[in-house]
Parts: sequence; structure tokens; C-alpha cells
Amino acid sequence: WSTTSGWYRPAVNRAQMNLLDSHDVPRALHSLNGDVKALKLALLLLFLQQGAPCVYYGTESGLCGGPEPACREAFPWGEPWPADMRSTIAGLTDLRRNHPNLIRGDLQWQPIGRAGLLGRTSYGLSVWVNRSTSQSLDIQPGTSTIWSCGDCDGHTLESQAAVVRLQ
Repeated sequence: WSTTSGWYRPAVNRAQMNLLDSHDVPRALHSLNGDVKALKLALLLLFLQQGAPCVYYGTESGLCGGPEPACREAFPWGEPWPADMRSTIAGLTDLRRNHPNLIRGDLQWQPIGRAGLLGRTSYGLSVWVNRSTSQSLDIQPGTSTIWSCGDCDGHTLESQAAVVRLQ
């Protein structure tokens, strides 16, 4: 992420249209082997990038078509959705709107062990991500939680969970 964004001028990064999937590639949920929790973490990272996050139709309903033409599957009008991602996407939209410091380009990432990721801004915001499917992650407490997905008791982030905090 840091390397790729470093290839471009800040103005270019702010103007990018960012996406996880489209009509030309397998859907993100397909690439993640149907793992809805992993998709939520991927959406978090998408929404934290500078530029415009673009959600391909059907991501909100859990469509998981594979390589083209399966990635162009029809929207499931009037049918039960495999997964309802609307509240996650709405929450990420609110996070982005209400905390623009997260996307100003100074979010610095560092790995934590094999499956953890910590992003910090100079404005006192931190993003903790645990991508492990089986292990919890010890994290530092924050003063307030701004956004979360998955379970966090304040000191431990459960597997496939994330939290955004004010430090």
C-alpha cells in the first residue's frame, strides 16, 4: 500500500477510484473463498485509502461470482442475500465522512506479528486489524472506539476483527 501510493503524486492518490472487484475480475468474496469476515476487513482497508472507494454492485448482498463472466452475475432481486453487507458499508462511509484525518495520506502502517496490522495517524487515530482466522491479538487500549467489526474487549481483538480508535 505504502509502496504503491508512493509511486504517485499526492494529487493523483486523492483522485484515484479504488475498488476490490469489478466486472472484469472475480468478485472479492470469491477471491476470499466466501469469507465474509475477511471481506469486511478488505472493505475497511478500501475505505481508508485516499481517493474514492468504489463498491461493485452485489458486494452489499454477498455475491461471489468467479472469473468472467461469473463476476457479472445478476443482482438477487426478491431473493435472500447470501450476506448483507449494507450496515458495514454504511458504517465505513460514516467513518470516512466523520473522520477525514484517516484518509489524508498520513496513515502509517506497521505489521504486528504475522496477522496483525496497526495504522496510526498524526491526529491520534489508530486502526487495529487482526486478519488471523484463529488467533486473537493483544492491542493497546484507546480512549474511545470510533468503528469496529468483530469482537474487541478493549485489550484483545478477536480473530478477523478490526477497531478504529481515538488514542
